[in-house]
Amino acid sequence: MTKIGYKLTNAHKKKLSLSHIGHLGYWAGKQRDEKTKKKIRLSLLGNEHTQKEKETISFMMNRPETKEKMRRSRLGKHLSEKTKKLMSEQRKGKNHPMYGKHHSVSSIERMSKIKKGKPCSEIRRQKLKLYWNTPERKEVARARALAQLFPTKNTIIEINLYNILKSLNIPYETQTPVCTCKPDALIRNKKIVLFADGEYWHAHPALFNSSQKIRGKYTAQFIWDRDNNQNNELEKNGYKVLRFWGMDLIHNQDDIKNIIQETVNKNNVGE
Repeated sequence: MTKIGYKLTNAHKKKLSLSHIGHLGYWAGKQRDEKTKKKIRLSLLGNEHTQKEKETISFMMNRPETKEKMRRSRLGKHLSEKTKKLMSEQRKGKNHPMYGKHHSVSSIERMSKIKKGKPCSEIRRQKLKLYWNTPERKEVARARALAQLFPTKNTIIEINLYNILKSLNIPYETQTPVCTCKPDALIRNKKIVLFADGEYWHAHPALFNSSQKIRGKYTAQFIWDRDNNQNNELEKNGYKVLRFWGMDLIHNQDDIKNIIQETVNKNNVGE
């Protein structure tokens, strides 16, 4: 019988462990009844594991054989909608284990390596498509895109547009969200928005026909319709829209200066 306060040495612990290898434990092939399980669960509520216990649990749960056993135990099982909702509610807000925390750079790199080379299943693709194609999610995605700050450098045609505005002593803002788009420049006090459109990215009609694809995905007609929709929405909200092609911003700056100055002089309505 072990005396109170007496601690086993590491050598003794190892000897005991080795002596039990190959022997079935007391609970081998047995199961606790629901009453006992509930009693044990209630007795553990509010108790926190020590750091050593956490490390031991982490080691045991991350062993390949443990992961494989857990994977097999879940095969063919499906959670009910009630259980899914309950699990979702339990992990929202402050209850989420990552609430107020951020992954370290090493963790992000490790997760990225794990996901590389693993194709997304067709079922997963369909679920994502259904999730993101709802009006609510589209609105969320649009709002996030408008609020996102891109650390990219300005293009040559954007720089030329800004230099023109500076030469005219016109105060302006860059990449400011207006309605559902981000114009390249905004003259706020005159409610004028300006776009510097590249011939490729905005499918110049002299270079592309309506069915040609840009970036291998969108047709020229789709891009024209998108730009027209932006123009209509901005004009509906009282903004004057000026769009200039990239080549004009490089070779015809004097003409653009005259257009901007004339528009500023005519647009006397403040925001």
